[in-house]
Formats: sequence, structure tokens, C-alpha cells
Amino acid sequence: MVDAAHAVMVGSLNRQKHELTTDVWILQAAESLIDRAETLLRAHTEAGPDVLAYVVNRRAVLAWTRHPLGHPDGDPDLCRALMRESLELFEAAGQAHVPLAINARQFLELHEQSSHGEPSETVGEDGPPRVPLPPSGGSGAHRMSEYSWRDAVALTRAVPPDARLVYGLLGATSYHLGGQAAPSSAFLALAFAAALRSMGLECRLLPTRLQVARGEEDPLDLPGWQQQPMALPDGEVRGHVTIWCEEAGRLVDPALLLGQSLFAPGAAERKIFQTPVVLPAPGLETLLNVRLSTHREGHLLTYEFRPDWEDRLGDGVAHLDRMAVADFAQQLATSAALAANIT
Repeated sequence: MVDAAHAVMVGSLNRQKHELTTDVWILQAAESLIDRAETLLRAHTEAGPDVLAYVVNRRAVLAWTRHPLGHPDGDPDLCRALMRESLELFEAAGQAHVPLAINARQFLELHEQSSHGEPSETVGEDGPPRVPLPPSGGSGAHRMSEYSWRDAVALTRAVPPDARLVYGLLGATSYHLGGQAAPSSAFLALAFAAALRSMGLECRLLPTRLQVARGEEDPLDLPGWQQQPMALPDGEVRGHVTIWCEEAGRLVDPALLLGQSLFAPGAAERKIFQTPVVLPAPGLETLLNVRLSTHREGHLLTYEFRPDWEDRLGDGVAHLDRMAVADFAQQLATSAALAANIT
């Protein structure tokens, strides 16, 4: 529906080039398509920044299309504001490299309205201090990508109110992991869950098999992500752990971020792991009886939940420094609350 609306806009501009008029109602119909599409997306998907960025971008194009045609609501300032908002959403979703984000950035630079040229009065470049994490059995050889405090705040601002606490914690997690050696999935999931509970949200840790594959190609080599949780003699803690958030009705995979550490900076695969996965999951029983899938950078991510591995998860968690987990959970909760207050 969004693409159909955009096609109407493009057709209207082509008519103008041939000195043909476009009736006002035609672009009103395009706007109605976008409105209905957004309503459906919010009702039936997670409607996170990666989804809404496209909708906001097309609203910006609509405002710009109306301007040269002389239609009502053809406001260049509105277009620039929407373009800036869409770019912030793309960046918050870790999609600053996609074509629409690049186009938005070029548009803003051309019209001297770069989103980075006008820092928010309330969001500074420097966020809360990062504290080095102790070893916790992570196996990645590369450090995590930097994630700015500005992007963490933008992520919190970009989502529906009922998801703000969850996304605030996800933004804080990306921020505090930035530049660090990757912890184990069990350490990160345990800290994230503790932070959720400290903010009044019930949740459950789920041992999970995660496979990431592109088409018919062999799955990516993600050591331990398809195995049951276990602690190896060398201290490595294997296994992948996701989190079901009951009140929010969502499955959250902050540990997906740790995949960055398995690929060198600049590797195409690293982009798959730039942002966590969040999926609608209103009921736990239904969740445990299905495999969930989502796409990322041309790859299919397939989740299989294994509650029968929970005893093994307990064995792996027993090898973690509980004080370090609690300290990191407190960091995440404090930073998430700060981001929410700024928004």
C-alpha cells in the first residue's frame, strides 16, 4: 500500500513534467493509502523503527510532491521535518546504509537541513559512562560496534508507548556494549531480564536454537547458537538465549547483537547483527509450539525455542559472576530510564 501510494506520487510528478495537471483528490487518495497502511502495520506487526521509517519517508515525499503541484499541504518545511524523522528512524534501526536512508540524508544536505547539523537541545552526544564488562564466556574475536547515545534515545522515541521500556533497554544495551568484547549470550540475557524485572516487567528466559541462512546457502557459522546451553572447560559459555516479555507481549533477542563479534569489522554479515530482534508474542504457549522467522539483510533468521533445555541453562548460568550480572543490569535500567525521560 505504501509502495502504491509512492507510485501515485511519481506518476503525478511525471504528469507535471508533461504539463498535465493532477487533481488534488489523487494525492489525497495516496495519503489515505499511507494512513491505512500505517494503521495495519501498527495493528499486526511490531511497528518498530525499521518498519515506520519507510512510512514516514513516503509521507515526506508526499509533502514534497504536493509543493510543486500547488496542492494544499504542500509544505517544504513539513517535508524536511519528516525526512529528518525518517532518517533518525533508519539510523535507530541500524539501517543507515539502505537506499532510502541515503536518499533522505542527501535530501537534507542539499536543503541545508542535515539531521546531524541540528543537535537536539536535550540529547547530548555523550551518554552515561560505559563500564568494561568482565569475561563471561563470550567466544567472539572482534569487538562490538559503537552505538551512539543519540541513537539509543531515538530508538526509545520511535516506538509505541507500550513498547518504550523494552526498546529503551535495547537501546541502552547496544550503547553499553559498544566497543566492548562480547559477553556470552547467557550473561547478556540474564542482565537484560534482571533489568526488565527491576522496571516492573515480568519475563522468562528461553533457551533457543537460532539459525541464520541466506537462501539455499549453508547457514552462517555461529558457534554454539544451535546447541543447548553449556559451560566448557576453557570458560566459554555456549548456547543462545532469548527473552519473552509478558506484559509487553514480545519476544526479545538482545543477544543477536553478539553476532557482530564473530565477523570482522567491514564484513557484510556483520550488518545482520547490528540491531536486536523484537517479535510480537502475546502468548507463551503459542510461542513454544512454533518456529518464528524474520528476515535481516537478505538472510532468514529462524528461532526454535527449547524449554526442555532450561535445566542446562541453569548449569551455564551457575558459572557466571552474579554480581557482575547485577551491576550490568543496573546500568541498563538506569540508562533506559534516562533515555525515556529525555524523550
